[in-house]
Parts: sequence; C-alpha cells; structure tokens
Amino acid sequence: MAHPVFRFNLADDSEATFSKIKVSRDWLLHCLPVIALQRPVYNNGQIDIKEMLQRLQKCSYEYEGYPIEGSQILALWKFLCITNRSSILQDSQTKAPSLSSAVPLILWAYKHQHNVPYEAWSSNPIVKSILGKDLACLVDVKEWDCPWDDSQIAEIRNVALKELKTGVRQQDTSNKLNKVGAKLPTCASFDELPKMVRYMVLQTWIYHPSIRKDTMITDWKNWDSLKPSIYANSSVIKSPKDELDDIFAGIVYKWDPLP
Repeated sequence: MAHPVFRFNLADDSEATFSKIKVSRDWLLHCLPVIALQRPVYNNGQIDIKEMLQRLQKCSYEYEGYPIEGSQILALWKFLCITNRSSILQDSQTKAPSLSSAVPLILWAYKHQHNVPYEAWSSNPIVKSILGKDLACLVDVKEWDCPWDDSQIAEIRNVALKELKTGVRQQDTSNKLNKVGAKLPTCASFDELPKMVRYMVLQTWIYHPSIRKDTMITDWKNWDSLKPSIYANSSVIKSPKDELDDIFAGIVYKWDPLP
C-alpha cells in the first residue's frame, strides 16, 4: 500500500485531482519530509542536483513504515514544479503565504528537514527546474541591481501601496502592477523584470509586509534574506530564459492511490 502522501494520482493534472488535493488542507505540509528523503549530496561544497536525481532514480526509502520508491519522489517533485500553486491551495495565496508561489517547496523541504539554506542551491544553474514555475526566473535575474537608493525605494513602495489601495493584497493584480510601474522613475531594467521579481521589489501581493513569511524567497540576490534587497548601481540584467532543463524527462510512476 502506498504512503498517504501518494493517495492522489499526480500523473493526472486535471481539475478533479486539484480539487481532491485542495480538500486535503495539510497535504503539502505532509509532503515535506517525503520530498527530502534523499539526503543532500554535495560536490566541492555545492549541492549536486544531478547526483541527487540519479540516486532518487535507483534508490528506495522507508518512511513511517511505508516503502517509498525514489521514482515516486521524483514524480512528486515534478508535479510540484510544473503545477501552479493556486491550483493546489485550498485558500488564496494571500491567505496561505507560507505555501505560496514565493516558496520553493523542494528547497524548503531540504531547509526544513536538513537545514540546507536556499543559497546552497543557487550556484547550480539547473536549480531553476526545481524552484517552481514562478521562481525559476531567479537564476537569470540574480545579478540585477536595483537602481534606486534607500529613500527612493521607500517612496516607490509607498506609491505602490497607495496605487494598490494601501496594500489590499487581493487587488494586487498584474494590471495594477503595470499601473504602478507607470508611476515609477524611468527604469527600463525594472520593466523587463519578471512579474514575481517586481512583486519582490515593491513588496506587494504575497510579499506584502503584513503577510511575508520566512519560507519565501523575498530577495532575488540573497535567497535566504528575510526582506527584499536594496541595491545601488544599476546594471543590465539578463533576459529571462523561457526554457528549463528537462531534468524530469522520462520520470513516470504508476500510481497506486489509496481507496
């Protein structure tokens, strides 16, 4: 019999599956220890993601009395990486910020279970594949320097919160974010940033100070920092890449869901 974490057919990414997961409010939290059953592997002091994947492909584990195949864990990783977080959260992301799109679930599992900091993964370019859909862009924008000083960015954030009706988070839509951008000092590099990073800079939506959580990546340059960066000296950013390394190619598991 499969471990209860695997009671859903994650190979079926349909609304029916999402609905079942949403009803099970604590499912994501129960996934954490399973996600990180394979202990971290280091090579020259850095996380070796490829070696961890290879071990998962050929190893078996035991947790809470259940045998768990590495292929099951890989399939779980894949599901969490390619699924929109809002599809599997019962509440809106602003009501469940500790599990929102700003949280890299696989990295968080390793921080939670093995005390591995997010920054330990950041130098490996294929980490974008396990950051999740919304955070994958961080690998390409990490060297972006904010062109405003402390006082300027404080005023910019003030403008953002006023435009967004003093931080009513549910109304912090991409359309309103664009309106905020129109009121900012001219900064072409800011406009080119992925939406998630602009939320980080402005501290809006799930990054709003009133709900920001330490499980999130809130700083595009230091992933373990608990508040957004303020940097001077602007520089040209790299254009975000759309492609991801397909590290999950060929990962298939035949599910044996609980009755």
